[in-house]
Amino acid sequence: MGRTERGGNGLAALEGVLTELDERIGRAARTVAEAARTKLVPAAREDESEDVAAGSIATAWSSASTSLASMVGRVANLIDHAQAPLEDIPQPTVKERLQHAARAVLSLRFRPQVRTPAAMLRQALTEADALSDMLSRHRERLMTARRSIEADLVDLTGHRQALADNLLAEAKRQGREVTAAAARVEDYLQMLQTLLVDINRQVADVNLLMNKLTIEAERGILLDGILSPAGETGPPQFRHRESLPHLAPLIDLYEKDMLSSREIDRRKAGIDSRFTEHFGAPPGTRAALGFGTGPEANHA
Repeated sequence: MGRTERGGNGLAALEGVLTELDERIGRAARTVAEAARTKLVPAAREDESEDVAAGSIATAWSSASTSLASMVGRVANLIDHAQAPLEDIPQPTVKERLQHAARAVLSLRFRPQVRTPAAMLRQALTEADALSDMLSRHRERLMTARRSIEADLVDLTGHRQALADNLLAEAKRQGREVTAAAARVEDYLQMLQTLLVDINRQVADVNLLMNKLTIEAERGILLDGILSPAGETGPPQFRHRESLPHLAPLIDLYEKDMLSSREIDRRKAGIDSRFTEHFGAPPGTRAALGFGTGPEANHA
């Protein structure tokens, strides 16, 4: 469906940030797995514990999630503007149309090119496709890490005494003095609990972002059908399936005539409310412009 234009650089930067975050979480999971295997708690503040340290992953995600929310809001905004010409607006009089035409002719050579609704819609869906892929992969890696850390934490919690004994033995072997070994073990277990809380918050955030992105993609796909050339017959066919592989399940729903404007509008209200409340900013610069203001329509 074309390139993402202004959103492209932002998407590429976010891809890099999420890749780095995924690597950090993966290293944390491997560190915990090694501790569970050896029954040896990493010494506090050592390099091998850095990625598990409370707050390090949460801080990185806080910045990334703000940028992701902004990109999802941008998709919603593009779809809002693509839909705007279809809204009921007062029709200009003949005199107003002539005046507008005259102004347009006089300023034509100086005006920037105006994107058509179809072009804005293509851009929105292209960015939605890329974001959907990015978020899906990040969520899958989060779920994998969470399962691993949860299992290892259960194992470690059941071997507190062995962890304390091994910590003392390792310190003696290295010629170091360790005091309050049991307390250090408890601190480490608490650090893992905090890590799991951070990962669970990320999963919840990603789910919110994906819910918002999904409802906007459904809206965009349905709107694309409305903007399609008239005269098509038979089941609805989406024109850009090949270029939007990660939106394929939603396109399938459209082509099966299972996307309802009224149902999208009903779900969108709740999703927008939760998105705005959580991320602290409206999802787009326009007010909610769902399809529910007009007659029910399942497709073009």
